Amino acid sequence: MKNQLGDLKPETAIVLGSGLGDFVEDLEILKTFSFSVIPHIQSGNVVGHKKELSIGHSLIKNLFY
Repeated sequence: MKNQLGDLKPETAIVLGSGLGDFVEDLEILKTFSFSVIPHIQSGNVVGHKKELSIGHSLIKNLFY
C-alpha cells in the first residue's frame, strides 16, 4: 500500500460506523484498498459493509476513512 500512495500522506483517520457510509459521497476519493490486501485487518461480516479502506480529500485535509 505504501508504494501505491506516492506522495499522499493522510493526516486524519475517520472510522465510519453503520449508516455513515454516505459521508464519503461528499469527499474526493483518491485511492481505495480492499481489506483483503491490508495486512492484519479482518474483513468482518457486517452485511452491507464495503470492507475497504478509502483515502480521500476533504476541503481541508487528506483523510483515511
